[in-house]
Amino acid sequence: MRSITRILGAVTKPQHYVSLANSHIYGDWREFFVKRYVLGRGDYPYSCRIRTPTGPVALTLYQHEDCFTVQEIFGLECYRADDARVVVDFGANIGVSAAYFLTRRADARVYCFEPLATNIERFRRNLAAFDGRWTLTEAAVAADAGTISFHVEPTGRYSGVECQDGELRQFPCVSAEAVLSDVIDRHGTIDLLKIDIEGAEALFMRALSPRVLANIRRIYIEGQQTFALQGFQLSLTVSGVHCYSAASSR
Repeated sequence: MRSITRILGAVTKPQHYVSLANSHIYGDWREFFVKRYVLGRGDYPYSCRIRTPTGPVALTLYQHEDCFTVQEIFGLECYRADDARVVVDFGANIGVSAAYFLTRRADARVYCFEPLATNIERFRRNLAAFDGRWTLTEAAVAADAGTISFHVEPTGRYSGVECQDGELRQFPCVSAEAVLSDVIDRHGTIDLLKIDIEGAEALFMRALSPRVLANIRRIYIEGQQTFALQGFQLSLTVSGVHCYSAASSR
């Protein structure tokens, strides 16, 4: 349960007013938004019903931290997709971001990457209704294909190279340059690249080729570090995510 001090402290943060204004998207906003997200109460698993532009979707949440993910992505639209049809999702977690992208337009296609077995199982359950419109590569993303080691904490939300808690484990990884090139070869353009991999983006962002960057319209990166990407303009979303927009697409 959240403390009263933490709840009252949220009053000063503008993103919480956006959250409140958008709370109507939830099928039972009292149960999800008030009880679970704001007060931190309730048992899990819990089926969260969300109204979207392409119809209602139900996502199974397994812990209180999943409420934060849903609210950031659907409530705050921290990865606002607009008309994105081809999306690449580095750090797909339990599928909340992929569900958001898939419900923006009926012909959206999402290429997802996630290394944690528990997250992968939950991802597949949450995205079952969208089978045929997404692919999931069960691997982390780095500069080169091979293996990568990082700590895995209990929630799975914060596991990664910046995490210092939990068990140190080894995972297969794929090359960011290679997978992005493959998607570009298939579709010509990537409309949106979302990156939430707890610091691993520093392993490859500066090494992405001009050819790859020239064929991406927008990049969202969750984290503190910023990158000087030629041809992109940097802005900050209301939730604090770094948004790189290709100058030619604005």
